[in-house]
Amino acid sequence: MLDPFDLKTKSNKYGEKEQRRGELTFFLQPGEELENGVQDVRVLGEEEALLLKAREDYDDGTNKYIAG
Repeated sequence: MLDPFDLKTKSNKYGEKEQRRGELTFFLQPGEELENGVQDVRVLGEEEALLLKAREDYDDGTNKYIAG
């Protein structure tokens, strides 16, 4: 999600991205956008897999993960 809305400050965090994980439903708040819009969902079969490559570094507060 681009420009996520911060409930504490009641304003958008412009220029930031937020990732929401898992199966969920939510409404976009004013000013928020989906990076690539609404997309189709594909459920993988038992014999299928995804190969992913990170584009950005990530720090979860405990560990730092380097992209690539």
